[in-house]
Amino acid sequence: MACVSTAYLISLLDPDRQKRWLWRVFLGMSSLYFGMLVMTCFTGLYYYVDGNNVYQRRSGYWVSIVFSVLPLLLNMVLLIVGRRKLARREQYAFWVYSALPTEACVVQLFTTGIHFIIPAIIIAALAMYMFILSDQMERYRRQERERDELQMAAMLSQIQPHFLFNALAAIYDIARDSAETRQAISEFSEYLRMNIDSLKRKAPVPFETERKHMETYLKLERLSMEDHLSWRFDCETEAFLLPALTFSRWWKTR
Repeated sequence: MACVSTAYLISLLDPDRQKRWLWRVFLGMSSLYFGMLVMTCFTGLYYYVDGNNVYQRRSGYWVSIVFSVLPLLLNMVLLIVGRRKLARREQYAFWVYSALPTEACVVQLFTTGIHFIIPAIIIAALAMYMFILSDQMERYRRQERERDELQMAAMLSQIQPHFLFNALAAIYDIARDSAETRQAISEFSEYLRMNIDSLKRKAPVPFETERKHMETYLKLERLSMEDHLSWRFDCETEAFLLPALTFSRWWKTR
């Protein structure tokens, strides 16, 4: 697991494999580590099993601890050198995954009967999973916001508001003999302008602005409903902010 975490960290810091010497060092350490594990099965360098089928340490047990700690120490060095290339949560995850098993290996060197390394690795792996999952979710939400902003920008570019407003102004001039038509065109133009402005606005807007926008919308709706649409505002205060176009989604007919 230590070797896997080191490989993952190197791939994050050097995705294009430009630092080939770093990969060679890692592969050399990993090959030596696994080679020693295989060799100890036949030579008993690290441990042996006695006649009572009980695990016993050999004098070379400390070598296994050293080979276990080396990838973790390499992780710590890489975290210090390449900290600017990693998100804060990724740094926390790798620090926990490197420091906790290292401490467990040092403790294990001086204790017997309790295997501290496996629980330490499990806890560190869970911490890494939670940190990285949280970071990935944050990146996903950021990408969703960026995608929504791009879609909004594309939609605004297709609307061509200057053309629409100029066309409405021309129709307004033509409808000289109909005060009702001129009023409807004026209200629709104002409603459209407020919609486009709201799409561009990210900060909350005053409630009064939303209320006026809602009134414009209701006046336009009443043109097709005649007297079947009515409304009444009952507001104790208007001194607050809310997201643009929020209030206009809710309206009542009476």
